[in-house]
Amino acid sequence: MTSPSNKLIQSEQASLISTSFLLLLVWGLLLVHLGGCSSSKIYHHRMPSEQSLENISRFHIDRFEGEQSGFFREILIYEFGKLPYVDYLEEYPMGSDGLTAIVDAEVLVLSIREEELLKKDNNYELLQHKLVQEQSSGQREARKAFEFREIPRERRSFQRTLDLEIKFSFKSLETNEVLKEIKEQVSFQQIYSEMEDELLIPDQNQEMNRLARLLLKRMLMKISPVAQQEILELESGSAPLEWTLKTVDFGHTGIQKGVRYATNGEYEQSKKAFYYVLYEPKSLEKKERFTFDDGAYIRLKRAKLPDSLMMQLLKLHGRSFKPEELQIIMGRLMNPEESLLYLGMIKSQTRENRRSDAINVAAAHYNLGIIHQLLNELEMASYHFAQANAHLPKDKYAQKWADAQIAMGVYNPVESLTGLTISKAGDGKAPEQSMVRTQVKPIINFDGLDLIPSEVDRPALKPVELPPLTNKLKPQDVGSAVPSSP
Repeated sequence: MTSPSNKLIQSEQASLISTSFLLLLVWGLLLVHLGGCSSSKIYHHRMPSEQSLENISRFHIDRFEGEQSGFFREILIYEFGKLPYVDYLEEYPMGSDGLTAIVDAEVLVLSIREEELLKKDNNYELLQHKLVQEQSSGQREARKAFEFREIPRERRSFQRTLDLEIKFSFKSLETNEVLKEIKEQVSFQQIYSEMEDELLIPDQNQEMNRLARLLLKRMLMKISPVAQQEILELESGSAPLEWTLKTVDFGHTGIQKGVRYATNGEYEQSKKAFYYVLYEPKSLEKKERFTFDDGAYIRLKRAKLPDSLMMQLLKLHGRSFKPEELQIIMGRLMNPEESLLYLGMIKSQTRENRRSDAINVAAAHYNLGIIHQLLNELEMASYHFAQANAHLPKDKYAQKWADAQIAMGVYNPVESLTGLTISKAGDGKAPEQSMVRTQVKPIINFDGLDLIPSEVDRPALKPVELPPLTNKLKPQDVGSAVPSSP
């Protein structure tokens, strides 16, 4: 007979073997995936521009004027040194030859502005307690009771805008003739909420340094007589494998399909694949779960779900359902009209994979922006970059939006005069040439609400509101979880 200690050892050994097997399987799948999937990079060849300096192989910076010009001068010298086909001359060259250009530069604009944004709204707190009721039999029964407490709040955020413009003049050492004059502008705009970790917000000077390097690289690319290779990397989205405890993520299959088309140069097919991710109904995984916790109810309250329906949903508090279970429960709690109006909203607010939705929608928009940029469809590119940033704010998305605005010639540093801010662009309508023009609100925004409206014609319905709440609790009895009959 096996002793208890031996059973424990055997159990631990079995657990270790099982864990080791799982790890080996995960690594095996990872290697297969990496070996079989295509790259997410587009290798775009830029031909020399009309502003290229032919037959010039040596440069010397003579004058660099304006604010922080010494710092920008050092960056430019460093970037010259990285080019294999040119030489930078530290000293002013003696003599005269037709291969050397003298560079003069002036900082025309260097601006860092931060504007505080203040928005007043209401937050909600879900309060739960027990309500004791006496039955006709004389027995006392404790039932759940809930109340939403409305809490006024002020939400602060700030908009940071950086602008840099530098003028360059290239003169022939041989003739003193001005060969080229170039003005290069680069800007950046982003909104940071008060909820963000201050350590994650880039320092102003660091951001300006990044912009300076970006501007100077673009200027050197313009004057280069040599074709340049630009590497554009697309995003793969997110779809973590549940059975790996979400430690393995190969990306969203629909987005990956679009990436494969794009890297093969099939841009029209890639756009269709990304649009499918954006606008087709969300397919639910078999292991998808819908959880009715406090956070889900607060999100539904902010979305102004009718209070009468909210009281029905509170019967599900603390429970989690599979897709097929949720379908049955909702069929009992809602009538057909309510189901048409609110089922999509309820699913989106209770899904456990809501974060992945935001990542995937933002990635699809960003990839569409890259494709439209390659096709020189700048208005479309600008729209999709702004949408990506609205769904999931990233500095990469914001920079691409600003670049597209400048390329179109519509960017104005004084955004208050034009209204062309990245926040307003994120709420804008799709251009007329868009393949699909249905406006879908961002999944994640600064209101903390991620709402995916159903793309159907909805009849007007005024929410049913309860009387204003007071500091004194007035519990509402929600009864049993599910009615006895549909």
